[in-house]
Amino acid sequence: MGRIVGYDALNYSLMNQHFDRTRKRYTKHFQQLTPVVMVCLLQLWNMLPALAEINYNHSATASTDYYIRGLTRSTNNPSIRYGGELQGESLFVGFNLVTANYPGIGPFADHSADFEYTLHAGYFGEISDSISWQGQFAYHEYVGGSFSGDYFEGSASLHLPFNISLTYLLTKNEHITDDFAQYVELNMFQPLSSYLVASGTFGIARTDTIVGSNYEYMDVGLSFLVKSFSLDFRQYLSFGHAGRLQPLADDHFVVSLTKSF
Repeated sequence: MGRIVGYDALNYSLMNQHFDRTRKRYTKHFQQLTPVVMVCLLQLWNMLPALAEINYNHSATASTDYYIRGLTRSTNNPSIRYGGELQGESLFVGFNLVTANYPGIGPFADHSADFEYTLHAGYFGEISDSISWQGQFAYHEYVGGSFSGDYFEGSASLHLPFNISLTYLLTKNEHITDDFAQYVELNMFQPLSSYLVASGTFGIARTDTIVGSNYEYMDVGLSFLVKSFSLDFRQYLSFGHAGRLQPLADDHFVVSLTKSF
């Protein structure tokens, strides 16, 4: 190519100056961003071991009834549950799907839902070597059949020595009663051998809604552990009022078999 002269030479010179200014500007920006990029890459590098420790645990359970907080959610009928959870160093997120046959309430008393699914996420940490805590948020919904409803739930747990935990739960019914409900639970378990565990729960419910007024509940049970299977025999007892006008004295025995994967 020959020598550039005249008007073309002027355009060529201006173009070079523009490219030169652009190069210097982006070089300066890159130099300013380099420390930030390096810090981000370093943080990502430090997170790799934690990401590598994320585990997915899931299980399937068949039981003669589906009980939660002292009340049946399957009208004393057999139930099947499948659930899974991603667990990291401090965070966890998971789901549950249960064949509930959950009875409707209030104006929906003659209807029922076929399934309940739950999405939950939370964080756990240590206070000391023997004391830890956990916070969790969950969303529950009843679907299928002729009844549907959902509610939100927040909980905080304190895990103490001697395999004791104390939990406070606050729930909010959005589409059923638009009320809050509170629960306090004391949970205990004690390994009796490498394959046998005893456990129990005592809870106090203060719902004050048409779902249920003030009542107490408890359960005691034995679980036999064989490899990845758990066979649980549990006695449930609830007393108080399931509703403002409905006395509650529920005494029920439940057998469940769980397979962990």
